[in-house]
Amino acid sequence: MASRQILNSNPVLMSKRRESLLWSLQNFTQDFLAESLRSRDARAYANFLNSNRLSFRIADWISTTPNSRNTSRISTTTNGRTSSARASPSARFAYTHRQAARAAFHNSLGPSQVSPRYMVPHNTPTQSELILELNDILSDANPSQHISRLLTVIKNLKTDPSSAPELLRMRRSIYAYVSASISHDRIEIVNALFDLVRPAKRSKYDFAAKIQAYLDLDPAQVEPVFVDALKTISKAGILELLYSTFRHVYRPNSNFAVPDPSYFCFHLYMTVLLRQYGTVCFLDVEKHKTERNILRYLMNKNTRFVTVLKKLMEENPAFGQMLATTCLDLEYKIHNNASAIDIWDAKEQLHLASTLDLQKAMSALLHTKDYDRALAIYKRNPDIHADWLFDTLLKTYAYKQDWASMQQVFESLFGRGELPNINHYRIVMEALSKIAGVDVVDTMYDNIKARKLAPTIAIHNAIMFSRYALGDIFGVKEAYDRIAADGLRPNLRTFTIKLMAYSDAHDLASAKEVLAQMQQQDVPITREILTTMISLCSKRYDIDGAERIFSWLKQKGMHPDLICYNAMIECYMNAKAPESAERLLEEMKANGISMRIDTITILFKHYARMKQSDKLSELYAEMSRLQILPDAKFYSVMLEYLVRTDKFNEAETIIKELDSTELKNNIYHYSILMKGYLDNNQYNQVIEIFQELERKHIEPTFETVALMIEAYEQSMRGSGIGNQVLQDYMSKTDELVDLTSKYVPRNVVSPEMVVAVLKGHAERLNLDQVKLVIEAIKDMGAHGKRLLENDIVLRRISLIFGKFNEWGLFTEYSNRLMEVVRTKFVQTRNGQYRLPPALRLVDNKVFRYKFIQLADMGQRDKIFPLYKTLKAKGFAFSNYTINTIVPLLVEDPATITHGYELAERELLGGSLRAIEASQMERRGLITADQKSRFIGHKKMSITTRQVLAQYYYKFLETLAQQMGVSPRRAYFIYRAKHKDLLGHLQWVTRDNHFPPLE
Repeated sequence: MASRQILNSNPVLMSKRRESLLWSLQNFTQDFLAESLRSRDARAYANFLNSNRLSFRIADWISTTPNSRNTSRISTTTNGRTSSARASPSARFAYTHRQAARAAFHNSLGPSQVSPRYMVPHNTPTQSELILELNDILSDANPSQHISRLLTVIKNLKTDPSSAPELLRMRRSIYAYVSASISHDRIEIVNALFDLVRPAKRSKYDFAAKIQAYLDLDPAQVEPVFVDALKTISKAGILELLYSTFRHVYRPNSNFAVPDPSYFCFHLYMTVLLRQYGTVCFLDVEKHKTERNILRYLMNKNTRFVTVLKKLMEENPAFGQMLATTCLDLEYKIHNNASAIDIWDAKEQLHLASTLDLQKAMSALLHTKDYDRALAIYKRNPDIHADWLFDTLLKTYAYKQDWASMQQVFESLFGRGELPNINHYRIVMEALSKIAGVDVVDTMYDNIKARKLAPTIAIHNAIMFSRYALGDIFGVKEAYDRIAADGLRPNLRTFTIKLMAYSDAHDLASAKEVLAQMQQQDVPITREILTTMISLCSKRYDIDGAERIFSWLKQKGMHPDLICYNAMIECYMNAKAPESAERLLEEMKANGISMRIDTITILFKHYARMKQSDKLSELYAEMSRLQILPDAKFYSVMLEYLVRTDKFNEAETIIKELDSTELKNNIYHYSILMKGYLDNNQYNQVIEIFQELERKHIEPTFETVALMIEAYEQSMRGSGIGNQVLQDYMSKTDELVDLTSKYVPRNVVSPEMVVAVLKGHAERLNLDQVKLVIEAIKDMGAHGKRLLENDIVLRRISLIFGKFNEWGLFTEYSNRLMEVVRTKFVQTRNGQYRLPPALRLVDNKVFRYKFIQLADMGQRDKIFPLYKTLKAKGFAFSNYTINTIVPLLVEDPATITHGYELAERELLGGSLRAIEASQMERRGLITADQKSRFIGHKKMSITTRQVLAQYYYKFLETLAQQMGVSPRRAYFIYRAKHKDLLGHLQWVTRDNHFPPLE
């Protein structure tokens, strides 16, 4: 036992153990560190392995930068991201542990351990001395001074079989040591070590050292090295060597010996992978992810790679065109459309283009909206047409909005076997759905069923969208219900269309049901869905609801984008909360999101309505600073502002200037100008603009036709020309599509037109014609039913019947109107439902007739309770309506006290300010414009004052009865609390000083 311990403890064995431990540290520590990093930062490692990275770790390429050879980290950029590759483990640890290895070796060669019979003469170095010399060389940081000496040592050691294992173990340190040398001895050193390794045992590090040496000194030999590597290295290893090679070629401050590095790299990539795969057409994104990423790296490193591809295709057409196809697919996938089209042009010039190339090139041109060029290259290459190209061809005509050509292509597919297939139907139906082509979409759906093709959810989405574009919310619901009948499940697009329809209809309750359905069917609620909900709240002036959704969006980690911020800013502006909108705008900028023209337009519209000229100036300056160009929508908002401020000359100047620009004038610009003239009673100007539209062949919308009808009705009362124009418009054979209206076919009456006609009859006091129009609407069936559920139609009908004191019909239609108005209520923070402040006057005139109706029917006691209920629900009443209610209350002894109470609370303040303002104006302290702003919106009318004075004594008698005191005592009691009201009445009726009753 003791002898065994002595035997195992001799210095030679101990030194060998230390040497083995050193080798283990040099070769395994990197892996241990990598595992530690992975466990410590799993997210970083996952990011490293994502689809935009290579599938292997480039960690052991021998090459390093000359000035920091063995301790540097090599950074590369792939797809805009920076990755780092460490130097090899041997290179990093060789210098750290070299002195320990050398001491161990000296210990093993001590005098007591070397037998005299193995001693050699001192003039011939022994193998142990050569190894010591090798360690001395490697410990020197300057390889250029010792490269020849190193080569001699290695050659001598190579001849001794006992030294070969030691050389093999140290070869990676030697590779790293000589990596910066520019001497041709470096190649001999690498080859000498390379030859020591059996072919089957050669690793990627051996090939990497050899490739790097040849790259720096003799690049022509790189390709043969790769050919040799293909025999023993795995596919992943070859790809790693390729990528490392290209990184070495494109390293910073490289003096690569080849005149055209780009051609060298592309040629090497093609020849190596051709031997590996037999092809360089790598189109499968998942299967060939690494191959494609390496190629993308080469493309990113050279802006003139198309020229290189063209040269490769000229030299080797069969395989060069494969490589070009892969590059074309890569550029198309990342939407680098200009580069993709350049590659196509090169292939087309050499007559090497394929059907797939044509499809990718046409798709790239569709992204750039160059539809004519896409059609041109299709027609120019008939020899590579294929049936599956019809998808792209149909899309091209659809994007170009060439409906006739699209229909011609689609019809030509019949009779070509199984064509048209379901995808062709989908493309055409989606295109036509965007222009509300309901009839054609329905016909195509029937044809699908007749051919026994299985409709997809995309087909049903197109049917739903056609109804949505038509503004037919009921049709959207019917189309949605049809999905279940075909055994399909709705997807995110389905619910988005449905939600947009409810958003346009301001139907919050139904929108909430859509969200509930999405949750039940596990359809993700995206940021776009929540933005649509915020937009719905904006249309309903519902700040509380929008803020709840916006907060929930942030809590779920969905960062708001520009569209989301725009929707929220518009919600604040619609609800007249500009401070909150400005605060949110600052938050958006702080998050790195810059304003676009749509943000500017939202702010401009509301600042213009609030007449804040200083804010408008700031917006102009911001547009100039950010170099934001106005669009058609911005000009629409600007025209509205000019028209509202009676600057018609400036508005007409803008319209004339836009005719000579790319934006040109659209029908909406003319509609704004027409409406402005109509509101200012300039009817001839409205008619002239409409006639100008006809001369310019600009198709009118329902709104412009309605404006024109009203202008005729107002300027030529009793002529009936407005009705005739409407009949002529609707009698045209073609069907106009007007996506700005809720009902778009020409043969369907729009709400705007109904209101124009009803208004004309009412102003001519022709009640019988009004009733005939309503009966005609009822005869329209489903469309008529929807018209009579429209708020603007119901409001006009209610006003007409109220004007004519037709109280039965007024009650019917005003009740219908209130049902529609209730849908506009929003929930406040305390859970109550109220009308948004911005809609307070939405039905003020209708309520005035309602109060008159109650008075005529002997139900004056219901007027004040109804007023208070409406007031509590958020309705506001105009000065005219309050001055209508007060006399109705005062004239009835049962409600007379409510009349005086309402007059004092709502009207007295404005009347007192009016007296003060008149005195200030006489003294020259304020102008007439300042006087109106000082008074405010409400004050007593002359009629109201007269009624209050007339019923003064009756009021005191009623008050005395309620208090149980004499009228004189009631006077003093009331005067103590309401001195201002009595004083005002005494002042305006100077002939009656209201003496106390005896």
